[in-house]
Amino acid sequence: MLAKTAGKESFRKKFSTGSEYLNNKVDVEVKFGHLFSQNYKNLFIASSSKLYTKITIYSVNALGFKKLIDQILMTDAYPIWSIKDVNNDGLKDLSINWYPLSGCCMRNIFDLYISKVDEISTTKIELVNPTFFSNEKAIRGVTYDHPGLASLYKFKWNKLNLDTIEYIYPNLSDTIQISFVRSNESHYSQSKKKRSENLKSIPKEYNSVLGLDYFKSYNLEDIKIISKNYNK
Repeated sequence: MLAKTAGKESFRKKFSTGSEYLNNKVDVEVKFGHLFSQNYKNLFIASSSKLYTKITIYSVNALGFKKLIDQILMTDAYPIWSIKDVNNDGLKDLSINWYPLSGCCMRNIFDLYISKVDEISTTKIELVNPTFFSNEKAIRGVTYDHPGLASLYKFKWNKLNLDTIEYIYPNLSDTIQISFVRSNESHYSQSKKKRSENLKSIPKEYNSVLGLDYFKSYNLEDIKIISKNYNK
């Protein structure tokens, strides 16, 4: 390991191996040290070839290195990674942003690995089309679906977990005007367990959500067609 042989408190390096001419070039980024918390050290390695990008994190202790996270993505999915405090608890977390190569609808993915007091969590939290509101410890976004079917959502951090606060989606029962439903379910449903409230407009707190224009890119005719399909 580069970090082990360096014999330093921290270590950062970027380099490339292979040859672009031979189509086997790999770009490597290595970080070692107190990357997430002053309570423990980690080794971070990101390597990107023409086809794949691999992100690996090891824990570091007196016994050596232990692999905690190992995620592989297609390089054409344009993965971007960062180490920052996502849930506003004072510890840094790993965020991996990428975009799938196929699908019907807007799908900007964030994979989050949240730091604990004693080590970074190996449990991945996957979010679609999120906008982060760190001061509120909240995330608002747009679910994966076609306009007219997609929902707005609001989650809030509860330590390492995300609590669902609400979903807002088009009111398919209203074919007279564009209106919305605030609910505890992620999409339109006639379930008796659904808790819902009709809204004339989208709450202002969603105005700065990335993808709001996509969510709103439907008209009343679309709602009438979708409503007929739901009522079949």
